Amino acid sequence: MTESRRIQTAEDTDFYRLEKLNALSRRCCEEPLPLTELRQKLDQVAAGKKPFSMRFWGSVLVGGSFAMFFGGTVWDGLAAAGFAAVICLLQQWLGRTQINTAAFNLLISLAVGLCVGVVTGLIPALHMDKILIGDIMLLIPGLAMTNAVRNMLVGNTISGAVRLAETLIWAAALAGGFMVAMLIVQAAH
Repeated sequence: MTESRRIQTAEDTDFYRLEKLNALSRRCCEEPLPLTELRQKLDQVAAGKKPFSMRFWGSVLVGGSFAMFFGGTVWDGLAAAGFAAVICLLQQWLGRTQINTAAFNLLISLAVGLCVGVVTGLIPALHMDKILIGDIMLLIPGLAMTNAVRNMLVGNTISGAVRLAETLIWAAALAGGFMVAMLIVQAAH
């Protein structure tokens, strides 16, 4: 008998909490804690969330670094970092809404693509493709796709296939948004 359930939260595995739980586990192996203290520590881990500042600065670093990694200049990296900050803020703001991930990727990629097009039109020294590739890395569902394939390999074929199809739709929406933005920018020039 098999049962499938749809989890309605927008977040996947919280690696920040998982890291804290692993650290607590290692600590307990070295020095066992009394049960009441262990329960208190577990409750702290369960209640904890990654600080927004870590996500924000991580996004800025990733966006700027990937733009330069793929051949952009320092200025392209700084522009990509700025747009990565905008993406992170939009993710935080739109994350509170009930918009689905495919629509979110489409809207964000279209908006950011158009903004990058305007900025690169005003500042010809910037390279639109390098900035976009830096920022697209923030939105690619790589971890979700990897988990979907892993699910299929361990025997959870239905949930893995559904998740894989979902991530491919997310990626298509992301690519579509950036493609439409680039076509609009090219038509405007």
